[in-house]
Amino acid sequence: MQIGLLSDLHCELEPAHSRWINEFASDALDTMIDDALAWFGEAAVDLVVILGDVVQFPHVEDLEHAFARVAAASPAPVVAVNGNHDLRLGDAFAARARAHGIALLTEQPVELAGVSLRGIELGPGPRAPQYVGRPGARAGEGLDVVASHFPILSEALGVAGAGLPYAGDLVNRAELEALLRSEERPTLVVSGHIHARSTAQAATLLQFSVGAVIEPPFDATIVDIDATAARVRRRARRLGAIAPIDPVFAPDAETWQWDGRWRAVATGR
Repeated sequence: MQIGLLSDLHCELEPAHSRWINEFASDALDTMIDDALAWFGEAAVDLVVILGDVVQFPHVEDLEHAFARVAAASPAPVVAVNGNHDLRLGDAFAARARAHGIALLTEQPVELAGVSLRGIELGPGPRAPQYVGRPGARAGEGLDVVASHFPILSEALGVAGAGLPYAGDLVNRAELEALLRSEERPTLVVSGHIHARSTAQAATLLQFSVGAVIEPPFDATIVDIDATAARVRRRARRLGAIAPIDPVFAPDAETWQWDGRWRAVATGR
């Protein structure tokens, strides 16, 4: 099974020169979306997953534009989870997703080729700007893949330790990690939010955090999952130029094998 990943589009039809680590390339977003989907088509992905923060501001017209563009050009069915910026849209996020045939993974988990893909639904935490995650049900007994806007394994040490701003963790991050680890099965987490590309591993959990589309590293990502061999491969493609501040902590291509724990496989194997 191959899934194409897009995260942190932060669509703003009227560019406001927003930024996080670098300034957002809002004028180039449509072109980058098209290029990512063309690559996904060449690779014949089975599914396209949007990992949240589709919009920067709570403007329904921005959401409509982004969802329409992805849905119209996607070479495969599209599913999504929400991000913290999307929460401000209220019920419009789910409504506009459904209107474009985009399924919410927390409502409709996917089982395909021995892979069970489910989502983490984001909700407000006890105090702003805090957030909590609620895991959706598994689709089956295949290799577990969890799509979450926020990382489940914190990347604060690597990102903030490099002197870059860190977008924070879920209030209940530790509880979610403990829950997933308690299931004692190999689990792949795919996440966004931090606008950096990184990889983390802890016991049964392997996490691929993908870079943002809207700012460097301008990432589109394909993850190839062989459930029978318990092997996963990540490929990242830059949709724009390398910036002086380049939030990349993982290679363009990497392969991991489950043999009772997740182990990185040497290049060329």
